Amino acid sequence: MIDTIQRVCRLLSATGATPIEVARQLGQVVEGGAGDHEIVVRPTNSAVGSATVVARIDAPETDFVALEPAPGARLTVSQLTAALGPYREGPRTRPLAPRRIVFRPEVRGPTHTCAVTADVSPEPGAVDDRTVDLVIVRRDPIVR
Repeated sequence: MIDTIQRVCRLLSATGATPIEVARQLGQVVEGGAGDHEIVVRPTNSAVGSATVVARIDAPETDFVALEPAPGARLTVSQLTAALGPYREGPRTRPLAPRRIVFRPEVRGPTHTCAVTADVSPEPGAVDDRTVDLVIVRRDPIVR
């Protein structure tokens, strides 16, 4: 799963990251296609249960990719930290919402970078030992 997250970061940071091109790099398109707002992919990486590529509303570019770990494939916060660097906790949008953490990997394209947001399970114990339920890799413009 980590390698897929890093690959998506590189894809989204590149120039011209169209949703259909990103989707085809992740696996087999099973729903949607060129010009659609959402494209559902059956990932080639067996550790990834599902992938959804979402386009920006105002441009033919990818906005973000949502990745869910496959059943039985455990992804932890400590694994993400080892691969992506330190994180910060994001705000909770409601009292019982999952804990959300945000990574800013050192991946930069000519005009874009990426942010990785992970929804963390409400397991007891240290955050670093908890399981990640959902990963969103977002394409962010570089502000100069």
